[in-house]
Amino acid sequence: MTGRKLIFRNTVMFVTALGLWTTWLPMMRTLSGQNSYAWGNEYFNTMYRGVGWSGDYLFLIYQAALGVTILWMGFRNPRAPFKALLVIWHAIPFANALYLPFIAGQKIIFHGDTGGIRWDLTWIAPLVTGITFFGVISWIIYDRRTGSPQDQTPAWTKTNTRLVILFALYLVGVTILEWTGPTHGATDVIAVPLNILAPTLIALMFYPWKKKRVSTSD
Repeated sequence: MTGRKLIFRNTVMFVTALGLWTTWLPMMRTLSGQNSYAWGNEYFNTMYRGVGWSGDYLFLIYQAALGVTILWMGFRNPRAPFKALLVIWHAIPFANALYLPFIAGQKIIFHGDTGGIRWDLTWIAPLVTGITFFGVISWIIYDRRTGSPQDQTPAWTKTNTRLVILFALYLVGVTILEWTGPTHGATDVIAVPLNILAPTLIALMFYPWKKKRVSTSD
């Protein structure tokens, strides 16, 4: 893969990873012990919500699993149906960001109870999701026009293994933090940013790191 294509691909994949936190955060806070944690996401006038394991928690599981699969395919196995899944993944939030304010007449509000955050994203969400969506489309068109041969599945390196270990430590650490403190307490202040950064760590786990060349001399 050429340098320009590599930069384009990596940008698309890491932006995808960054966007996954909106699903990963509520999933992990409930999964790691926050049974009283309330969450909710609205798509096209349908609210998916829950408290702890109740409600639509499986929706988060399915969504997170799809997001992680897309990251794995993008870095490790970029064959069909990867590009179709990637387009759908970004098309839905973009369409939703247009539908809620312009058709349903609703505001898009982000609530962060731990930090006492309430952000009005009514005008920002369509812009950000639109740029991301058309960026994905541009990359796919560029990738097809260049017509380079399909890359082989990259080798798994020691760096990938180290990042898997780091991810396992993150899971243990977040679970301890969530179990030892109350919802929206001091431990949550530490756990929340860790959960937000976790999808990026997953992307780094799958990233095709190059093996270090061992130089020999006589």
